[in-house]
Amino acid sequence: MTPDIEHSPPTPSPRARTHAGFFAQVREISELHRGASGSPSFEPINPTPFTPVSSDGGLKGGRGSGFVRCRNVCGHWHHQQSGSRRVIITHSTVAAPTKTASARQHLRYIQRDGTARDGRSGQLYSGDDDHADAGRFLARSRKDPHHFRLVISPQDGNELNDLTTYTRELMQQIQLDLGTEVDWVAANHYNTSHPHVHVVIGGRDDSGRPLLINGNYLCTGMRERAIELASLELGPLTVIEERRRPVAEIDLERLTALDRALIREADDFCIDLRREPGRPRPQLNRSLRLRRLAALEGMGLAHQIKTNVFVLNPEIEPALRARGERAAILRLMQDACLADGPLRDPMTFRIHQGTPPFAITGHVMDLQLTSALGHNLSVVVDGIDGRTHHVSDIEPPRVEDFRIGSIVEIGVDEADAALDRRILAQAGQGIYRPSADLAQARFDFQPPDGDHEGFIATHVRRLEQLEMAGIVARIDEDQWRIPVDLLRRTPLHDHGRNQACCRLLSDFDLSTQIHADGATWLDHRLLAHDNAAVASNGFGDQLRGAMELRASHHVEQGDAIRQRDGTIHFQPDLLRTLRGREVARVGREMAEIRALAFREIREGDSIRGRVASRLQLQSGRFAMIEMAREFTLVPWRPILERERSREIAGIMREGTLSWHAARDRVLEIWSAASADFVWACGSAPTFCNGEEIRLSGARNFKDPHDRTAICAPSHIDPRSRSSSHRTAFL
Repeated sequence: MTPDIEHSPPTPSPRARTHAGFFAQVREISELHRGASGSPSFEPINPTPFTPVSSDGGLKGGRGSGFVRCRNVCGHWHHQQSGSRRVIITHSTVAAPTKTASARQHLRYIQRDGTARDGRSGQLYSGDDDHADAGRFLARSRKDPHHFRLVISPQDGNELNDLTTYTRELMQQIQLDLGTEVDWVAANHYNTSHPHVHVVIGGRDDSGRPLLINGNYLCTGMRERAIELASLELGPLTVIEERRRPVAEIDLERLTALDRALIREADDFCIDLRREPGRPRPQLNRSLRLRRLAALEGMGLAHQIKTNVFVLNPEIEPALRARGERAAILRLMQDACLADGPLRDPMTFRIHQGTPPFAITGHVMDLQLTSALGHNLSVVVDGIDGRTHHVSDIEPPRVEDFRIGSIVEIGVDEADAALDRRILAQAGQGIYRPSADLAQARFDFQPPDGDHEGFIATHVRRLEQLEMAGIVARIDEDQWRIPVDLLRRTPLHDHGRNQACCRLLSDFDLSTQIHADGATWLDHRLLAHDNAAVASNGFGDQLRGAMELRASHHVEQGDAIRQRDGTIHFQPDLLRTLRGREVARVGREMAEIRALAFREIREGDSIRGRVASRLQLQSGRFAMIEMAREFTLVPWRPILERERSREIAGIMREGTLSWHAARDRVLEIWSAASADFVWACGSAPTFCNGEEIRLSGARNFKDPHDRTAICAPSHIDPRSRSSSHRTAFL
């Protein structure tokens, strides 16, 4: 007989256990171990209960999600524990940065002047290079789908031994968490009260695939690693430091940790602190809250309805954030003034949220991002009116040439108003046609620089802006419907949009301009005789002194005569004389270096050569045009930027170069039915419909730029050409 066997329920195999059950058991064991280790030696002032960080928010999965899940299991988040150092990390993901040129602008910004510890330009570095090259980083990441931008700001950054070493160790740990190597560059900034680091991470992993980072690792995981490193180097916060920090925040006009605690504890924006706890720690917390509420009441953000019973303003959080931003701007302006000279009176500070209502002229004291990870910039200008101005939210291309110390002018942009007037004038019967306007511009020889397509493209871009606002309507690719009240509606549209006109007046400071041999900004001010807006304090006082020294310099050089009554008469055509003097000197110096002959261009001279480089002189910016065995310097025009290393031709008229792109072959065929007439330039053979055109029978036609031959094939009688034949200027 078979013995009876006592059956028991089967033991589940490890694989049969659920994933969530395993995590729950690990969490339970870790909590038991923490409870057995004893209570902490001190009770934090603002205890924060453990709250797990969601690992599926933002980007679900992605690299770094495993780190978030593991920390949730053990509940050992350093930023939720007392004694941990505070580090703030803000992040942003920028799509297609190399296509929109935002990456180049951002890297240029973080390397700007005045950000290093010694006041010099910021220096890029990477994991193994102390002098990383921005151009090479952009070349490596030109096909990246996105970039990650970080701003790492340790609260105790001044106490860290080396911010560069700290950043490299942090990035090494981040790469271990992500499970891949990443391409990154960084720059340290010491121009604020808290030193911080700007980091740019490429958008591909070590295998070349797009780099996808878990959203909560970006928000919390990176900050967790930064806090660990800061606490490891500086040690945990002591009890005295933890007590001092909330006390120091009581009177601050910004959102603090005490404010967040009050908002969490408020019941329908009402806080009742009448009950006094028996233990000393809660008593201290209650005392801090009462003192903060009294400070908020003084700001108008809280109201006491009974003894120790307060009602918070529903808009307390955005109001405190706005106050904090204003305080940060004032602190930034004070720091800029201290770096530039003596401390200024805060009553002379002017903060402009958009376009200033009047033109501001002065020198640049500082350039900052409007927000930590934004794209637009804020400029601090020491004006000639004796005030210090802060203009925020300016597009980077508008201030691309600004440097600290440059003389600039920021005001209302009149260019859009001029475009609106011309569009309305060219709109026949309420319809604007870019093609017809292009033909008219070519006939009228507009614009002076010869870029007719670019001239009309500015009109089209303006129309696209107005179309988004519902002011104009696109009929097709070559027709726009223009309202008759366009000039009345566009100012309303532009109001509130930051369309500030930012103009660079001089790249050189006042001290450099006093003894310069070129036509400086000081010379323009002297000849204008307009000193009514120049104040007797601040930069205005510096300008008055510099103008007096500059006038005395002209008297010593024989360019001006001082009368008996003290007035100074400058020689006629002073600016052109000074400009020619500087260009001749620089040309001779460059000729010795380049072993090329320097040719000075005069009015009416024609040139043909390659755009080699751009030079910044006291008289302005000039382009170096290289010819066969010589070179020359001509005034720079922005449109020449895209013609670098290309050949151009033109004529010097009225102090500027009227130019066009040079060609050695047939440029265009113009005919309605057949190829009857062609433009021919140079001596190269010209063909039309397979036949070579003999230039001996050509008639010369002088366009506004140069002599260009227009000719007809031998089988066409030029005298019998039809009205459909058209011509065009280059």
